[in-house]
Amino acid sequence: MALTGNLETFYLTTILQLLHTDQKTGILQVMRNDEEIKVYVQGGSIIHATRTQEKNRLGDLLVKHGIITEKQLKECLKFCQMNKQPLGKVVVEKEYATPQALKQILFKQAENAIYDLLLWKTGKFEYQDKPFSTQGLVIRKINIMRLILEASRRIDEISILKKQIPDEEMIFKLTGNVRDDRSINLSPDEWSVLALIDGKSNVRNVCRNSVMDQYSVYKILNSLISAGCIKASEELSPALRAQKAYEQIKNVDSKTIRELFDTFGLPRSSLLRLIFTRIIRDAVSPEDLMDMIDHESKKISQVQEIETLARLNREKHVPFMEDIIALLMAKADNAMNGQNL
Repeated sequence: MALTGNLETFYLTTILQLLHTDQKTGILQVMRNDEEIKVYVQGGSIIHATRTQEKNRLGDLLVKHGIITEKQLKECLKFCQMNKQPLGKVVVEKEYATPQALKQILFKQAENAIYDLLLWKTGKFEYQDKPFSTQGLVIRKINIMRLILEASRRIDEISILKKQIPDEEMIFKLTGNVRDDRSINLSPDEWSVLALIDGKSNVRNVCRNSVMDQYSVYKILNSLISAGCIKASEELSPALRAQKAYEQIKNVDSKTIRELFDTFGLPRSSLLRLIFTRIIRDAVSPEDLMDMIDHESKKISQVQEIETLARLNREKHVPFMEDIIALLMAKADNAMNGQNL
């Protein structure tokens, strides 16, 4: 049996129920942007899962659960690099962890990947009936029906948690309450998430960089908000800036744009005016707008052009151009700095 589709039209729980009922053996691959999760199914039960862009790094999990120290982890990672051996094997051979303890951590890693997967609302999937080698896999059967029940509970609860965090592009920053660490009573898990709050990383990246699953991170973020440890940053992430800019430029006519560029003091043949015109005229979505800004910013190579962007950014003539100017300036600055390294 072969199945392909997307999560917008097929519920993942329905696919898993089918694999369970028919006692299938094969691999289910689910892709979303730059992430991919593989779920290994044997006789209708999930036995293992792996993911790219692995956030639940084995070393971090081993340290988090007190199995090895930071110093031992650094030693093992250095040995892995020199001898091209997997971390799990090195940790056991150095007797820092028992095989059983390692298996438990690897199972937790796989379980976190599956629970995160069941929260995805978008993505493409492909399933193929096929036997696979279990060599090197940590095998532990997960009852699919029990998994679906737990996932349903988490989905219901995370919808409540997201009332305080409605968008994964949101950026949080520390409040003044956390300047004196001694005055705050947090659990180790809460401290680990708090350490990822830097005023720059959005919620999606905080989840990705945490050793915990997305549901657990959202619970902790809500606790930190309620405790007054973090608050939403007024600075929008690039994706939210692009979305805001796109919604605004859709309602502006070409005559208004031409007149605006004249007030900017941009000659009709100037590079910046041509770049602004292309972005505003041709962008068909927020994502396309971001791609165009990335592409067009590479054409800006003169210091004078950067200075003009900086001037426009300071003057803030009209709201619908503010975000485009800020995004373009950030990209151009990064490109210029890269050339100067």
